[in-house]
Amino acid sequence: MPIPTVVLLAALGGYLAFLVYFIAGLIKLQRFRPSPPETRPPVSVVVAARNEAQHLASLLTALKQQDYPADKIEFIIVDDRSTDSTGTIIDSFSEKDGRFRPIHIKQANPEMIGKKWALTCGIEAAAGEIIATTDADCIPGKSWVASLVAAMQPEVGAVVGYSAVTARGQGLLDQYQQLDFQALMTTNAGSLAQRKIVSGSGQNLAFRKQLFSAIDGFKQIGRFESGDDTFLVTAIARQAKVIFNPDPRSFIVTAPSPTWLDFIRQRGRWSHDIGILIRHHRQPLVFLGLALILNLMILIHLLLPGCWNSIFWKVWLIKMIFDGLVIQIGQQLFRQKFSLGLKILWMLAQPLYIPVIGIMGRCTTFKWKN
Repeated sequence: MPIPTVVLLAALGGYLAFLVYFIAGLIKLQRFRPSPPETRPPVSVVVAARNEAQHLASLLTALKQQDYPADKIEFIIVDDRSTDSTGTIIDSFSEKDGRFRPIHIKQANPEMIGKKWALTCGIEAAAGEIIATTDADCIPGKSWVASLVAAMQPEVGAVVGYSAVTARGQGLLDQYQQLDFQALMTTNAGSLAQRKIVSGSGQNLAFRKQLFSAIDGFKQIGRFESGDDTFLVTAIARQAKVIFNPDPRSFIVTAPSPTWLDFIRQRGRWSHDIGILIRHHRQPLVFLGLALILNLMILIHLLLPGCWNSIFWKVWLIKMIFDGLVIQIGQQLFRQKFSLGLKILWMLAQPLYIPVIGIMGRCTTFKWKN
C-alpha cells in the first residue's frame, strides 16, 4: 500500500476517534440543566473596546437590560486608545446608568500587548466575585449573566458559553461563517463536556476573579499578539473545573466578518493561538494535528490524479459523513438550521480551507485592532 494511503488511513482513524469522543460529550450536554445559586454573587462584566463605535451602543443597550439584580452587577467598559467616538459612547451610558464604569486607556503597555492589557485593567478594577466577558460587537440576551452564574457551581472555575454569527442577509459569506463558527463551537462544547479543554471564547465567558489572580493574569503570555481567551480557559482548568453552558439563555450573537479576506484573516489569527496551546495545553494539538494531516492528505490526493483510488474516495466520504453528524448534533443543541447544500459545500472546502488557515496561523503576524 502506498505511503500516502497509509498516512491517509491512519489520520482518518485518529480523527474519527476524536469525533466520536466529542459526540459523546455533546450527548452529555443535552442533559445539562443549570440550577440557580441560593444567593446571587456580585458580577462584573468586562468589555475591552477599541474603535468600536459602530457596534458598541447595541452591546451596552443589551447589557443595560440584563435581568440580574442591579445591586449585584456592574459593567466595566474599557476604551483602549480609540480614535473614534467609542469613548464618548461609553461615557454617555455611564452618565445615565451608575452600573456602567468607564476606563480610558491612553498609553499602551509594552509588556502586555494586544487586548490583554485592556482586559487586565478592567478585571483588576472589578468589584465582582465573578467576571463575565464579551466582545464589543456581540449582543447577549437579557438573561445572559444570570445563566452563566447559574452554571457556576462551587467546584466550577470558568463557564464557556455559545456564540453564533448573525446573518446580515442571505449571502453565501454570512451563511458560511455561521456554519463554520457553529462547527468550531460544537467541537469545543463536546470536548469541554468530556473535561478536555480545546479553547474558550472571550465572546462568552465567565470565571472567578480569584482564579485570574491565581494564574497571574495574562503575564505569562504578555508578548503574544493574541490568545488571551485560550490561555485563560486552559490555565484556569488546572485550578478548577471548566464547563460549557448549553443553556439557550446564555447564547450570544456576534457580527460576521464583512469580506472573505477579513474572514480568512480572522480564522488565521485564531489558528495563530495554537502557539498558546503548545506552551500551556498540548492535548488538543493531537486532534488539530490529525485534522490538518487528514485534510492535507485529501488535498494531495486530489491534486495528484495518480493517487486517486477507491480507498481515497471512501476515506473522504466517511470523513464527510462524520463531520455532517457533528454539525447535525450542533444544530439541534444550539437551535440553528443550515441547508444541505451549504453543509456539503463547507465539507468539500475543508481539504483546502484547513491547510491554508493552519499555514497562515504559523507564518503570519496578527495585531488586535492595529
